[in-house]
Amino acid sequence: MKTKLIALLLALAMCCSLLTACGSGGTDTADAPEAQSPVSSEAAADAPEEAADTADAAASASMEEATLLSAPAQEAVTAPEPDPNAPEAKVGMLSILNLSEEDAAQMLRARKLATTQLVKEGTYEGENPDKNGPITVVYYDSLESMLMALKAGQLTSINVTESVADYLLLKNPDLAKPLSHNDGAEHSTFAEMMESGLVGEGYAFMMMEDHAALRDEFDKALDDMKEDGTLDRLIQEQITDVMQGKEPTEIEVPPLSDAETITVAVTGALPPMDYVSSIGMPVGFSTAVLAEISQRIHKNISISVIDSGARASALASGRADVVFWTRTSTAASEVKAMSEEERYALSEGLTDEEVTVIQQINSIYDFTTIADMDIPQGTIVTQPYYTGYNLPVLVQQ
Repeated sequence: MKTKLIALLLALAMCCSLLTACGSGGTDTADAPEAQSPVSSEAAADAPEEAADTADAAASASMEEATLLSAPAQEAVTAPEPDPNAPEAKVGMLSILNLSEEDAAQMLRARKLATTQLVKEGTYEGENPDKNGPITVVYYDSLESMLMALKAGQLTSINVTESVADYLLLKNPDLAKPLSHNDGAEHSTFAEMMESGLVGEGYAFMMMEDHAALRDEFDKALDDMKEDGTLDRLIQEQITDVMQGKEPTEIEVPPLSDAETITVAVTGALPPMDYVSSIGMPVGFSTAVLAEISQRIHKNISISVIDSGARASALASGRADVVFWTRTSTAASEVKAMSEEERYALSEGLTDEEVTVIQQINSIYDFTTIADMDIPQGTIVTQPYYTGYNLPVLVQQ
């Protein structure tokens, strides 16, 4: 499903390009004079390839025309420019590898367009705090330093996944979450698409590309944990229950005799998913998952703590064999192998208003970057073990 939804994003990006190329002044085929191209019967007989090419082009044009009928206008649609007179939104984010702060600001503009539509549809509740002014993103390598900057008034808001937002609100009564995900709402195709590629993201293990065999072992363990219900149980016990007030559990990774040892780096920057206690000890979901994987792949796992911004350098230097989390959308890379016809076929089921929103998003943010965001060159990732929705957190007024 997620592969199809990311494909839909790319298909609609193609549609936007076609709309731009067509412009608003195209000729109405019903009123256009019939083209006169007399060709002798001999020439026609001698040119079967040209005729076939013409037929193929006509079929392709027919497909494109049918796809574009859902568009509200045969012209390029762009996102509204920020109002220079409106207050600037200064947003804190945990460092995203491969993405500059300027590009992250454009991504937040695109997210705002998406969440505004999702609020209209009832998938989200509340209001985006970033109004119509300019958006500036400031990266932080730890959640603690970012939270301190927010409370000191240096930031308008911080952008984190919803489980982190709920945990922060639980521990900090002075914070507020102006937007929330409505789990009980009926999800449209547009909502599922946005949550798969823009307002939501998966979290996966990351390692160097020469560790492909280890990545495959981790993937096999995650597949088995999903199939037998272990992963769902750990998410419930160590993430969902903790967001409701339960303390993260201290879990040891049992040592294995006659087994090699690998080092996995955690950050403590995404509690309760990646949690490090006040005395510097990793506890909760990360340790529970790693303890389970250790038994399934028969390898000892040593856990080290690093800043989130040091994830890539920890792998490159050999200080860690695996990093516990990186943001990922593996489905985005899979659609690159799809044909244009397959992508176009996925663009049905959207309203004209939703198509317009997607066109606006595509005008400021390139969805093809989703596949590589937070995944530096030379690294590989596993399948996601957890998915969350990105939401703003601010200090209550």
